[in-house]
Amino acid sequence: MISSATRKKVFLESVTLESQDRQYRDIVEYKKEIPLDRYNEEEGRNYIGLPVFGIENTDLSKYWDAGDIRVILSYREGGELQILTFEFKLRTGREIVWPT
Repeated sequence: MISSATRKKVFLESVTLESQDRQYRDIVEYKKEIPLDRYNEEEGRNYIGLPVFGIENTDLSKYWDAGDIRVILSYREGGELQILTFEFKLRTGREIVWPT
């Protein structure tokens, strides 16, 4: 999901998924203008939902044992390249669950 307080278009360059050690990396190139043309009244934001990494086009199993991963979003705003990085930390542990 990409969202904004204002209705606008974003030039989306690419989305990258990579393991912390950079051994695994997948890139989806968009290189096109994406309109944020949907509106969420509850949050008061314009947005668009884009499928990025799916089972049919990315072998996600290699990331399961890779530990931490990051998603890097590259886009242009006003012609200037912007990069957002989202880091996901692998949490391991066990929880006790009782069926109800």
